[in-house]
Amino acid sequence: MINSQNIYEKVLKKGIETNPNEAPVCLQAVQLACEAVTIMSNGGHDSLPVYGEGKYMGTICLKDLNQFIYASSGPQLLYHKLNFELESILYIMNKT
Repeated sequence: MINSQNIYEKVLKKGIETNPNEAPVCLQAVQLACEAVTIMSNGGHDSLPVYGEGKYMGTICLKDLNQFIYASSGPQLLYHKLNFELESILYIMNKT
């Protein structure tokens, strides 16, 4: 049976089987929104899984991040929202 713990054990702890020196791309729950946008943009990813304390927390999409950062906020909140942790964003957006 495939579940988030199996994925963590097989992929995150051991790395990609075809190249054990290359870690899979995922985000940590404590990473900031600005870091996630940079990682996703530079890597050409539309979405990435988010893990916290060894558990799968959800998947965040670049579209979701843009919506969270820019939706109903003026320029005064832009810097503040870029410094939210992904765990908080997932909670706010009901992605968990």
